[in-house]
Amino acid sequence: MDRLAHQPPLLVSAFKAKVFAVDRTTGQIVWKVKLGGAFTMSDIVELAIDDAVVIACTAKILAFIDYLTGKTIRLIEREDVAVSTGGRPTMVIDNHHIFIAGFGTLACYSTQGELVWEQKFSGEGYGRAAIGFPGKVRQADDPGGQ
Repeated sequence: MDRLAHQPPLLVSAFKAKVFAVDRTTGQIVWKVKLGGAFTMSDIVELAIDDAVVIACTAKILAFIDYLTGKTIRLIEREDVAVSTGGRPTMVIDNHHIFIAGFGTLACYSTQGELVWEQKFSGEGYGRAAIGFPGKVRQADDPGGQ
């Protein structure tokens, strides 16, 4: 993150399929990126930040956003997102790659949005997925009761 060494740090937040960067000293919005159309519960956003890139993932969209400017580097829509079979994906960053687990699918992307590989676990069914490396583990969401 050498690019950020002399910049005031931004706090990134997401809700209702929108990603915001806020100046952490003033609370002022620096930039905003809208990830899709009308908000639905499938637009809950999972966030990660690496290499001055904000990675925002919903069940429908995977976005790679420049941390400082809010410029969208790459936006991948549902039909092209490797783990778009349902629910909010779970992400882990390791060695400048983003690993995303979704409903029975696992994928690896570069921090610039290029798909490196995908594992669909054929024949294993679907379900919310946990993901991890030693020291970096993310648990799957609990869908809750109805």
